[in-house]
Amino acid sequence: MDPCGNDEIRRLLRLKRYEQPPPDYFENFLHEFRRRQRDELLRQPLWRICFERAEGLKKIKRPVEKN
Repeated sequence: MDPCGNDEIRRLLRLKRYEQPPPDYFENFLHEFRRRQRDELLRQPLWRICFERAEGLKKIKRPVEKN
């Protein structure tokens, strides 16, 4: 039998069924998510962040041509 057979999966599911996250998990989720996003953004060079923001503004502010 392979190590990830059906019996092994059933056993793991039974084991995990009653696990619950800590009480403050959901309260801190959004804060932690934003912190991780910010940390990831700050790993990029400043020139790349500025360039990507400028490109985004250019797309937003592009005037609509009238016919």
